[in-house]
Amino acid sequence: MAAADSYGLDRLKLICESRLCGGIGVETAATTLVLAEQHGCALLKAKSVEFIARSPETLDAVLATDGYRHLVLAQLLRATRGRSI
Repeated sequence: MAAADSYGLDRLKLICESRLCGGIGVETAATTLVLAEQHGCALLKAKSVEFIARSPETLDAVLATDGYRHLVLAQLLRATRGRSI
């Protein structure tokens, strides 16, 4: 996905996006959502959010993953960039 996006290979990017949409699971949902956001993949982003919001149990399971923890940590680091600690 990243290489296809970097080199402007739109057809390959769509193929990657389609394949990733079919493989979203609890352990991959948060990182897939980040990937979709980084590479402008609206369908993949929507499918990731749809999966995460499927049920309270699914949401809780995704929130407990390392992928989600890394997402939150990255957002915190971006928010504090430029501020003295």
